[in-house]
Amino acid sequence: MTLKTGLNRRRILYLAGAAAGWATLCGHTPYGQWSVYRQKHLLILTSREDPGSYELGKALASFLAADLPSSAARVTRAPTLDRVASLLSTHQLDVALMGAGYARALYLGEAPFTSYRNVPLRSLFSIERHLLVTLSDFPE
Repeated sequence: MTLKTGLNRRRILYLAGAAAGWATLCGHTPYGQWSVYRQKHLLILTSREDPGSYELGKALASFLAADLPSSAARVTRAPTLDRVASLLSTHQLDVALMGAGYARALYLGEAPFTSYRNVPLRSLFSIERHLLVTLSDFPE
């Protein structure tokens, strides 16, 4: 192996690594499409930790899709209530179906949501023991 061959291999490996890094960091992010999807669909957020919320959310999304087709309502489920709080507080999603106690705790910043302060929630209506909540700046 000559010095020139070793340098070419290193250069090729360097370029391949740089290309892979660039593709990973820049090439395949879903955020642009996620923003478009959120604008076209009313996403009703539920949680696996909140029993019954997903089933109610599916029924509500079906009702809205039939009665208000322009909403293009869909239900989505977060793995935890903490994730629901995170998505709402960062304005990544605007509407959630939560147990009334959880919604109150999030609004007041009480356990289990003590790390979330001043999440400006308002209740749209109640369904059984759940509230459909949104951020206060959500359009009428």
